Amino acid sequence: MICSFTIYLKPINLGKRILKYENYNYLSQSLKNILTEEELKKIIVSNFLTKDRYFEDKNYSVKISALDGNILIKLFQFFFLKKMENEKINFGETEFFILNIYNNNKYAKQLISDEDKNREDNLLRLKLITPMFFKIGNRFITSEDITLIIKNIEKKLKKSSVESFERYLTTSELREKIRLLVDNTKRIEIDIDIIGSIGEIIYDISSLTDEEKERVIFLFKFAFFSGIGYLTEKGYGQIEMI
Repeated sequence: MICSFTIYLKPINLGKRILKYENYNYLSQSLKNILTEEELKKIIVSNFLTKDRYFEDKNYSVKISALDGNILIKLFQFFFLKKMENEKINFGETEFFILNIYNNNKYAKQLISDEDKNREDNLLRLKLITPMFFKIGNRFITSEDITLIIKNIEKKLKKSSVESFERYLTTSELREKIRLLVDNTKRIEIDIDIIGSIGEIIYDISSLTDEEKERVIFLFKFAFFSGIGYLTEKGYGQIEMI
């Protein structure tokens, strides 16, 4: 089972700055006692789901995805025990109480293959929520090339616990039939030599067969949990299908 869930948190220390793309580093320190190094590579932790720059006297959420069902169970147990025993959890210098764990909301979903729902749609609409970028050798690049994007998703899929994942893999012939129709992305500077893209992209998939559409749509449903690109475990490359 592949899914995401959100933990609902109450900060104890107020006024601390909310840092982006650091939650994975903070949380992985606490999870080292229950997850191996390989298992830690299969979880994805979002930024705090807020526009606040500093923690206020209010509640905050973080989205967490697991690409393996066994890891998911360990995570649920970890957070549930923290909540039941009223233990604090740290994200950097800020301590929190866990108020609740949600597995059914906008950010908390389960990966389901719906073979018929999207077959009549000839457009693949994507929203890049956080900067997407790729590492090729020693270089960092920004690209909306569908081949690069799909191959990155497939690489993550192969490392997941999705059964019979081979049926969703694509061919070069399939990818060549997908055309970039609209590119409403903008470039965001991440570091000195690293640029990412956010915004909306629309691809024309009208040339694909129903079976090919099913494969492609499933891959991008999976990408909601895995992210696309480099450093997705830290919350980069988060996407939604729209």
